[in-house]
Amino acid sequence: MAPSSNASLDTAVVLAFSSVSALFIALIPLLTTIYRSSLPTYAVYLIMLLLLPVLSWAITCLFNVFIQMIRCGSVNAPQVLINGVPTVGFVALLGGLSQLIPIMRYPIEVVLPMTFTPEMKKGLAVSFYIFWGAIYGQSLGGSLSQSCGSTAVGTAVGTAVGTAVGTVAAPPAGTATTAPVTPTRN
Repeated sequence: MAPSSNASLDTAVVLAFSSVSALFIALIPLLTTIYRSSLPTYAVYLIMLLLLPVLSWAITCLFNVFIQMIRCGSVNAPQVLINGVPTVGFVALLGGLSQLIPIMRYPIEVVLPMTFTPEMKKGLAVSFYIFWGAIYGQSLGGSLSQSCGSTAVGTAVGTAVGTAVGTVAAPPAGTATTAPVTPTRN
């Protein structure tokens, strides 16, 4: 596939796919909360602590592969895998905070009909925050995936690992390097 040079089209694709997949990710805690009484306790924790992060990461990685195929014409696997991590972080952060801090859920719960059960209201409120966490993470990962080279995060991790073991990773081929400048005293 030939690389795309239409940045506005790429941005529209990123936002459209982010919205659809974030909605799918947000349905998981909603359904888990609604049907919590019919699920064993371990299943709820397994879904929320294992399935949700893994599925968020996998969906974002697939999305990043798609973005790199459109934008770059090829796929940089390490970059795709690293750029899936922000989604997990944002989903865990916003979902966890909304689960632990009830006042975060109140603005969403009060606009819902009184006919909803408290479990449904809580599920919708937590899903609201997870939806936005997924949007933020996927937008960040998708925009980083459009860079076609190594990510800033990947470069920083590679440099940190190289420094820790006593070597520094060589710059990517085709990039200009400069000689180190030694300070002089007058």
